Amino acid sequence: MIIKLMLVLAVNLFLFLAMPIAFGYTLIEGTKSHFAIEKTSKNNAVKRQKVELYVTSWCGYCKQAQAFFRAKRIPIKVYDIEKDRNAAWRKKKLDGVDGVPFAVINGQKIRGYKPKNYAAALKRVR
Repeated sequence: MIIKLMLVLAVNLFLFLAMPIAFGYTLIEGTKSHFAIEKTSKNNAVKRQKVELYVTSWCGYCKQAQAFFRAKRIPIKVYDIEKDRNAAWRKKKLDGVDGVPFAVINGQKIRGYKPKNYAAALKRVR
């Protein structure tokens, strides 16, 4: 009985993970317990984007910048420069100027919350 149950679970897991991928879909993480499936294109630029965002917890423009990328489902790496000394050092080395948010999008450095500049940098996929 246990072996039969394990076999059924394995088949269901395979169908959930492998079948969507075989038909051109990809799994994207939603919350800890939910996943979504989205249609992928041959040029899935979202997966190739590299976005680093340097922020502070109290900065309203930083929150808007994070929301911009999340709304477009662009994966971002967020660094809080007040909580992470290494991130503060990297930001200073990259920018040399105080102020957040500071974004590095596909190698392009952008100071402040500038959605038009973010969008232009996202179009330049490496």
